[in-house]
Amino acid sequence: APAPPPRPPARRDVEEGYRSYVSEAMTPLEKKVREHYRMMRENQTLDFVLGMRKRWETFDHGDPLSLAEIFEALDGYVDSSDPDSELPNVVHALQTAEGIREAGEPDWMQLVGLLHDVGKIQFYWETEGQESRGQSGRGDGPQWALGGDTWVVGA
Repeated sequence: APAPPPRPPARRDVEEGYRSYVSEAMTPLEKKVREHYRMMRENQTLDFVLGMRKRWETFDHGDPLSLAEIFEALDGYVDSSDPDSELPNVVHALQTAEGIREAGEPDWMQLVGLLHDVGKIQFYWETEGQESRGQSGRGDGPQWALGGDTWVVGA
């Protein structure tokens, strides 16, 4: 059997200020993440979601990609909602799926763990003006529509 993927580096816990984002003494990375989530809350409106559904549900954004090609393309993606992780996205996906397997969860949930970040591939078709829609694939560009948490809008 192949060797399991490497474990992620240890992270600071909340007591040490990891991702608390309330201190004025935040690091540049923490400021970037705070701004990312601020932009998500400000911009992810019902109108935005409906517009993105209209844009992406056409499935006409180029030639289809295999899952391997998607993971390869995501290797160059820097997630501004989690910039403290230097692991390639495919390693994160495998670690997530393996953690779910180790927890004894069903096969379908392991597959969900493997695929949970695949939607970030939207950056691959970045076009003029897409940054204003929060879909930049660069770590220094806005990504509020690609990474981080999601919530119900328009309920």
